[in-house]
Amino acid sequence: MGSLPPALPLAHLTIARWLSAILKLGAIAPRPCKVLGKDLLYLSYGGLFYRPDNIRTQQATELPVGLVFSPVALAGITSLFPFDSGAMAGHKDFSS
Repeated sequence: MGSLPPALPLAHLTIARWLSAILKLGAIAPRPCKVLGKDLLYLSYGGLFYRPDNIRTQQATELPVGLVFSPVALAGITSLFPFDSGAMAGHKDFSS
């Protein structure tokens, strides 16, 4: 059996308004998740995909900011979901 390919990075999507607090703290902290009913930190494996829900803004503080982390951070992961649990709970259709 051959070896596995290199692990992909982990990524976190936030908005510019929250970036200074993240940098000051030196970490990203879990936030309340209405879908699963507990504090969680959402990370994506391998890349970020921004879907703005048709929200347009001229305010730079509301624009998305992607943070990318080494795949070594996978060692700290305790739960995995193979899909967007919030979109599934909201019955969103991203097929178009």
